[in-house]
Amino acid sequence: MGSRIDVYLVSKHPDSKIDYGRNWGDISHTEEQVLTTETTHPNGSTTTIETIETVTIVDKEGWLQEGEVIIESTWKITADREDPPTLVESSEGTGIAHHGKITGIYLEGGTPGIQYTLANTILAVHGVNGTTRTEVKSGVINCCIR
Repeated sequence: MGSRIDVYLVSKHPDSKIDYGRNWGDISHTEEQVLTTETTHPNGSTTTIETIETVTIVDKEGWLQEGEVIIESTWKITADREDPPTLVESSEGTGIAHHGKITGIYLEGGTPGIQYTLANTILAVHGVNGTTRTEVKSGVINCCIR
């Protein structure tokens, strides 16, 4: 089980209803690269061909292994000075997106000045061998008025 707590770099206004998510897969971006091929012909002339290729660059490896997808996701909300917390899951609920790599929760409420911890527990399964793994990661959201 993970013990790392991330601080979400977002503000949560008490009146807003907004989604928060966690990317369990690789964090990547795509870039276009120009590949140049030069061919010299028997008569001495040359032909240059430029091809644009889109490649995926992995910026940070995620927790999920190659071939794994998330099949279950649950969230627990706790507060540093409220019991029960006023930050709650909204009617939109929770979900799993982006081919089983990203989990999310819609939140509403909260009290200014209160720090909330969101613990996300997932169950991942490997698509080939069927093995499962469970992990918990937590993040902190500070409720404030902007």
